Amino acid sequence: MKTFTFEQITEIKDYQFITDSSGFILDHEGNLYQFSGNKVEQIVTPEDFLISDFHFITESHGAIIGNSRVVKDAVQEGAIGDHVFILFLVFAIPLISKLNSLGSRTLKRLSSFIAITIMTISCSNNWQMHKTMDTSSQYVTIITSNQLKNGQHYYPAIKGQASYVSITNDNCKSWVTSKVPTNFHLSNVTAIGENFILSSYANSKEGSIPIHGDGDIWIYGNDTTYNKELIKNSPDNPLVIFAQRGIEGLKYFPEHSLIFAFGTETQPAFPKNEVNSTKGNIYQIPVNLKPKYKIIDVPDTVSVRSLSISGSGDLWVTLDNKKPYVSKGTLKYKILDSKRLLRFRNGSWDDIHVKNVNGFEQVEFIPNSNIGYVLTEQGEIFKSLNNGESWEFYNLSGIRKIATINNSITFLKGKNTLLLLSN
Repeated sequence: MKTFTFEQITEIKDYQFITDSSGFILDHEGNLYQFSGNKVEQIVTPEDFLISDFHFITESHGAIIGNSRVVKDAVQEGAIGDHVFILFLVFAIPLISKLNSLGSRTLKRLSSFIAITIMTISCSNNWQMHKTMDTSSQYVTIITSNQLKNGQHYYPAIKGQASYVSITNDNCKSWVTSKVPTNFHLSNVTAIGENFILSSYANSKEGSIPIHGDGDIWIYGNDTTYNKELIKNSPDNPLVIFAQRGIEGLKYFPEHSLIFAFGTETQPAFPKNEVNSTKGNIYQIPVNLKPKYKIIDVPDTVSVRSLSISGSGDLWVTLDNKKPYVSKGTLKYKILDSKRLLRFRNGSWDDIHVKNVNGFEQVEFIPNSNIGYVLTEQGEIFKSLNNGESWEFYNLSGIRKIATINNSITFLKGKNTLLLLSN
């Protein structure tokens, strides 16, 4: 096992190995570093925003994402579309009541027209033809309509916040920064070919800005390997998939030609469509970004925090322990006793228990192998050699994060130590 300790970094937030001895590190203050062996050098990055995540395709080609540092509090809640529609209802419903009370036949007809218009907007079910249940599982819904489009998405409760992506092609010597057409918090970035895929979450934290479980998947780049339409993609008007649920993370599995966006359940929205009307914490997207998509529902209302696929093809997830509930019109969290580990096999979810373990933070399987690792809430590692059929303590503790690189597993230990184990 290789060990890399970086004493000049106070606390590592995230990391990515590019080779078995080099890569990149993000600290908890939003500073980006490049390391080779135990040597580390801070990278000069744009000052427009605080970095929330990063991803490098090679040592020279990578992207950083984040949000501006200044945010003004507000009390509104909802996406712009929902906000306008709710305001419409606030004014229209009293108007209907007033028109009816006047007694005029013409006015009553007008009130009926307004009522029918409201019902048509909110209750039209044409979108139902674009979704169908997967015959193999009650937890899977297939979306058949194209969800790749241009657009923008803003949450009125977040005032003054901007979202950014910045890309380098010359080993971090220079950066090209673009403003993402949203004010959502950018949560994760990965890559498909030469294209960077960004995810967002409107707001996941309790506080003066209400929690809002909405999010999107933004595409930056013109690599047409999997989708010829991307030749027209522009950083000024990027393609987007409106996931309509808060996204905690993204995982791309080249061996399965699939990308998974995972996080929260969808929240009530108007008008309804095939995506926001479908329960599910996991959005499965083909590598070409075209239908058919799948939305997979986890049997709980908590958020999915990590996701992996075992060599046997089973889907594995760990769940958060914060259960959302509404109190006096405000969305809050109830803290559960533990974070669960689940396996999706043959269309059904199984609760996985490991002896003397109360909760799980993360699960990772080595690609194309039967070897897997789980990280417990106590920072311990358990290993499986049989696609998760059984788990044994691996004699590692103090671990905060795990990640794979090729056929190796890596660990973040303590505040500033990385470990790499070749299998």
